[in-house]
Formats: sequence, structure tokens, C-alpha cells
Amino acid sequence: MLYYIKNGEAYNSGKATEDQVAVKALDDYTLEVTLEAPTSYFLSLTAFPTYSPVRKDIVEANKDTWATKPETYVSNGPFVLKEWRPKDVMVLEKNTNYWKANDVKLAKVEFKMIDQQTSALTAFQTGQLDMIDNVPQEEIPRLVKEKIATIEPALATYYYLFNLTDNAAKIDPAAAKALKDPKVRKALALAVDRKAIVDNVTKGGQTPAGAMVPGGIKEPNGQEFRNVNYYKPEGDVAEAKKLLAEAGYPEGKGFPKLTILYNTSQGHQNIAQAIQDMWKKKLGINVELKNEEWKVFQTTRRQKNYLVARAGWNGDYVDPMTFLDMWTTGNPQNDAGYANAAFDAKIAAAKKEVDPAKRMQILHEAEEILMTDLPVMPIYFYTHIVCVKSNVKGIHKSVLGHVYFDNAYVEGK
Repeated sequence: MLYYIKNGEAYNSGKATEDQVAVKALDDYTLEVTLEAPTSYFLSLTAFPTYSPVRKDIVEANKDTWATKPETYVSNGPFVLKEWRPKDVMVLEKNTNYWKANDVKLAKVEFKMIDQQTSALTAFQTGQLDMIDNVPQEEIPRLVKEKIATIEPALATYYYLFNLTDNAAKIDPAAAKALKDPKVRKALALAVDRKAIVDNVTKGGQTPAGAMVPGGIKEPNGQEFRNVNYYKPEGDVAEAKKLLAEAGYPEGKGFPKLTILYNTSQGHQNIAQAIQDMWKKKLGINVELKNEEWKVFQTTRRQKNYLVARAGWNGDYVDPMTFLDMWTTGNPQNDAGYANAAFDAKIAAAKKEVDPAKRMQILHEAEEILMTDLPVMPIYFYTHIVCVKSNVKGIHKSVLGHVYFDNAYVEGK
């Protein structure tokens, strides 16, 4: 994300010196940044954590621990980290040095680490918590109806990854071979009834995803970027069966067993079970489910030691690029191991295009390549489900998922 800065990538690869990176403090209040190319969303990037400044002297003196200890984690936000007990609690206190400290009403914020959604909901309903934003799927309709929860927009996509690397063959050569066939991947995508998943499983007002980029991003002409869906919400079983037969697996005969990997969560399990059932009943494909604790799952997925894995992406900024450039060849976020020179060229061209309308057209073309090759299978576009006590005011959760407490307060306190 810092490669938008002139010589940012060159410095990171050892081809430029530190003083050639085009960021300069002109005075105490003015920062001058020169970019590699015009970037319409650069100001949005500066609001993302990647661009947050850190104390160089402290980071260099505590290279492995500066971000894990309250005494060395220096913040420039409205709160500072006071205490952190992993898997238990994180405590923030008001930052008296914050530039708008007089407007910050909360003296302290405690974040409780609760794995189980049902436990979090119980704690909220019994008054132990003032806010939760991760509730059991089956409870969402009731909570919304009783006006305990609200459904808020999100710029995020829930999807499955297909492992296209040679690592997949180490798990199951036959399954790896099948998944490398675009017809197989499209058949699997078309066999998924996304409408049934959002209506009967997730129940949080999500939208079936017929593409990678969610709604909520405007083009220069004011229209939604998301104006084409590549898959019907209900799927297309007839076309899926046709493609599977063309790939050499009529009615699923001879198709190897697939394994869906997901991080431990009742919600992810419910979705995996629904897709397992759809692929079995509609295509005759047997599917095994496997779950791993989040940290282990992250490593497994990053090292590409899976066949099919769940994933989700929250936009880093409000632009289609945040959902597309991660699939370029060799990108660290490209956990599918996807590589297509034509797609890479479109992304590179979009990053250099100065005409806003032409740039959006190039991004549409890039997404079409991605949705034709299907290294990823979009399932739904997220929403944010938030429960906040009626006497708690001023909390803001952005479409990017960040929660802001700088204007928050509790009535009567």
C-alpha cells in the first residue's frame, strides 16, 4: 500500500535510498508526498493503519516487541493502550496529548476478547458489555426486530478460495488437478445458491455476491461500480452440471473428494455445511469440512496447504482496486496462487490511468478476467450487525469496518 509513494517500492527492494522516498515534512504542520502516479483515493489511504506514523526510535529499540507492549506502543489517536492480556482484555485510556482531547468524553474503553458469539450476546444482554458486533446468525432476525441490533452497510466480500498452486497436489493430486480446470471452478460457483445462504444461514441482510467488488463504490459519473453480476443469486444448476460433464465428471462421477477449510466459528461452519450440501445434492461431489483455530488457519492458508478455503476481504479504502490488485501474480494477499499476465497488465494500467472514467473501465475489464478465471468464488457481500446499549451514543462504524470512539459517550455518566 506504500508503493503509491514515489520510490516506495524501489526503496523496499533495495533500488533506492531512504532519502529518495518522496515524503517530506515541510514544517511542523505540512507533509508533502509525491506519488508514482495520480491516485484518486490517496487521501483515503492515509486514513488506513498502514499509513499511521510510528516512533522510529522506539520501534528500532524494540523491533520484536514494540507493538505488543503498552509501554512501547505509542499512539497518535484519541486513546492509548494501557493494558493487553491476550485472549482476555484490551484496555485503552484517553490520550491527553490527542489534538482534540477536550472533545473526547470517555476516560477508558475495555475490549473483552470473547470467542463464542452466544457468550458475547449473553454478556451484552446481562449488562456486562455495552456493545457487540459479532452475534449468532440465528439471533439476528429477532435482535433486529426488537431493535436491539442494527444492520449497517459494509464494504466487504465473503468468498471461497481455490488453491491453484502445486501445493494442492501434496494434499490430493486428483482434487488439485480438478480444481485447476476453470470449468470445474465455474461449475462449483454456479451450484451455490447464494440467496439461500443469505436468507437461511447468515440472516444479516447480506447481498448475494455475483462478483468480487461489492456495492457502495461510485464511479465518476455517480453510478455504482457494481453494475454487472456474473452469477445469478440462485445459481444455475443446469449449466453447472453441463460444465462438470465437459470437464470429465458427468453427474460428479469420478470427481475426487474436496475439503473445505475454515477458521473455527459457528457462522463459518454453517456456511460450509450449506455449500457442502449443495455440491453433494446438485453435482454429486463429496465434501469434507475441516476447521482450524484462527492463527493456525491463517498460516495454512498463507502457505497454500489447502484445497478450498474460506476468506473475506474488507476494503482498505473506497475504490474497486482494494478488491482487485490483491490477485496480481505474487501479491502477498493472493492466497489462491492465481497468476494471469493479462489481469496483471489491466491492474498496472489502471494504476497509471489519469482519466477517471477510463480507469474505471479498465478495472471492470480486470474484474471480468478474474470472474472468468475464478480463482475465488464470491458468496455474499457483508453487512455490519451492531448491538449498542440505548444509553451509549456517538459510536461510529465505517463501511470499512473501523470503529470510532472519539465522539462516544454514555448518557447519565
